[in-house]
Amino acid sequence: MIDGPFICVSGPKAAGKTTLLERLLAVTPELVTVARCERDKRLRRAQEPLYDNDAELDRYRAVGASSAVRYRFPPGLGDGVFFESDFMNDYSDGMIVEGTPPSGFSPDLRVFVAPPLPGGSSLLCKVAGRLPEPQNKLLALLESRLGRRGMGTLLGDIVGAVMRQTTASLNRTGLLDDVASPRGTSRQSDERWAIAEAYGGLEAAQVVVINVRSDAERAQAQAMVPEIKRLRQDKEVFDDVIGWAGRRTPITVAVADLSDPKDKGLKRTLTRIRRVFKSESWEES
Repeated sequence: MIDGPFICVSGPKAAGKTTLLERLLAVTPELVTVARCERDKRLRRAQEPLYDNDAELDRYRAVGASSAVRYRFPPGLGDGVFFESDFMNDYSDGMIVEGTPPSGFSPDLRVFVAPPLPGGSSLLCKVAGRLPEPQNKLLALLESRLGRRGMGTLLGDIVGAVMRQTTASLNRTGLLDDVASPRGTSRQSDERWAIAEAYGGLEAAQVVVINVRSDAERAQAQAMVPEIKRLRQDKEVFDDVIGWAGRRTPITVAVADLSDPKDKGLKRTLTRIRRVFKSESWEES
């Protein structure tokens, strides 16, 4: 039984997720289960093998994970199957999910580990994003029958907690913008804000760590910080990328060299993540 918070650590491949978890587990006295989650389109059902010679799982165990598993699942699998997995019966004071969790999974804290953008690149960009005419007609019909308030209630009932995870992709299609705005008053532009494709998921995180390996990368990482903060502070960017179902809680952003246990940015990150274990009511962290 997992008697504590669920933390999700995601980010691009080789960004430093496992290294961050090593640093976190090394300073966490609680018993923690780690699940390395991977979506695999070749599978028809979930698999949860406990590899004895898995180098990555051994790294977790070596720094104090109470148990570690590589959980593989097919696309479209919901979190119900995940929570019924055998390893969920093991006792721990919390769970860390590294990678891509099943759809519907709503952790108490989301952490995103990102590499610095190449010099001159931008995290935020404008993309085409209006709905095709048939979809606009369908929305208009639903809205005429339900009214704007009823339409919002319908979406809330259907999507619920999943909306926070999928709202970014829905916004890229213009769906939420068309539903939430009165007809004829939404922005007329065919462009809307989006986040760089390789960094998808960053917008939902409460903690973002930009992992740097050189002074040049540190300068590139520092240039990303204002753009990350715009996700919560700029109304137009917030509406397009995150949407009305998201939260405006400021993102904790740290530029850190994860290979250096004494790095100040790393220490700040670990302190922030540890708060979710120390909270008297970790459900509200």
